[in-house]
Amino acid sequence: MIAEAAGVVVHGCRAYATPHLGRLRVRAAFECTVSGRLASWGDASRALVPLVERLLGVGRLAVAELRSEGLARGFYVVNKAWLRGAGVEVEVRLVTLGDGRPLVMAGALREGLEPPPGWSRELGSHIEGPLAPAKPLARPRALQTAVPSPAVYIAEGEAPEHPGSLRVVAPEGVVRVEVADLLERAEWLELEFHCVTGWSLGRRRWLAVRLRDLVKLPGTCWLLAVSSSGYSASIPCSVADEVYLALGYEGSRLARERGGPVRLLAPPLFGWKHVKWLAELRVTAGYVDGYWEALGYHERGLVDMEERFKVRNPELETVGI
Repeated sequence: MIAEAAGVVVHGCRAYATPHLGRLRVRAAFECTVSGRLASWGDASRALVPLVERLLGVGRLAVAELRSEGLARGFYVVNKAWLRGAGVEVEVRLVTLGDGRPLVMAGALREGLEPPPGWSRELGSHIEGPLAPAKPLARPRALQTAVPSPAVYIAEGEAPEHPGSLRVVAPEGVVRVEVADLLERAEWLELEFHCVTGWSLGRRRWLAVRLRDLVKLPGTCWLLAVSSSGYSASIPCSVADEVYLALGYEGSRLARERGGPVRLLAPPLFGWKHVKWLAELRVTAGYVDGYWEALGYHERGLVDMEERFKVRNPELETVGI
C-alpha cells in the first residue's frame, strides 16, 4: 500500500509516455491499482486530493475542479479532480461502482511534472494488456436509455479543422484516402450508437463506407484511430467487419460538430471509440491507449460485454482479453 484516503487503498501506480497525445497536452498518463469501498460519492471526491498529493510527493495542490458524476443510471460513478500548483497540472479520475467499490484510478500529467521516482515507468503508450472482469459487471445494455437524438460531445473543446483526407498506415504501406473518394463509395446504412454515459440511439441512417472495403487487416491487430486534433481511440480488429467511415447522417452530410466531414462508426463499441474528424488510422500489432483509455476507460469497449471502464482492482476477478 502506498496511500489510503476515505476508504480507497492505492497499492501502486505506473506512469507511461503518451507521445501520440502530445497535441492534447498529455505529457504522461498514469494508472493506479485500487481497492476498498467508499461510503459516499462525496468521500470519493474528497479522497482524490490527499491521494494525489501523497502519490506525487508534492505540497498542497489547489483544486481547480472537483466533482462526481453518476453514469449509466448511477451504476458507475466517475469522480474527477483537476489539481494545480507549483507548475504542476494533474487530471485524475477515480471510477467506482455505485456501491462504492473502486475500479481504477487513472489520470494525466499535463504540465511541469515527470512521473515521481517511486513509480514504475514504461515507454510506449500503455502499461499492460487489456483486462476484463470474468463476467460483465452488469447485464449488457440494461443500463442504456433510448433517446430520440444524439448529444454532442467535443473532448477537444471545439471542433477542429480537417485536412479533407485521411492516412491509413497499414503493414503494406501508407495510403491516403480523399473524402471525395469516400463519398463516391458510400451508401446509406442503418446503424446503432451507444454512449458510455448511458444513452443509446436506435437504428439511424448513416452514409458510410465499410472499413474492410478500404484496407486489408491482419487476423489479430488493433486500430488506433486519430482525429485531426490529436484525439484518439483504440479499436480491436476483432470487430473490423462492423467498423465504418461515416460521412452523412439522416439524409444530410455529416455536420461539423458531429465529426464531419468523416468520422468513425463502430456499433459494437461504446461511443468514445467513434472518433470524429478522422484523420488517421494506424494498424498496430498491440494495444495502444487512446485519449479516454488513458483516463481510465476500457481498452476494448464492447457494449455487449459492459466494457465501459478499465478494471484495476485486485478484489474483482479479471481475465485477459
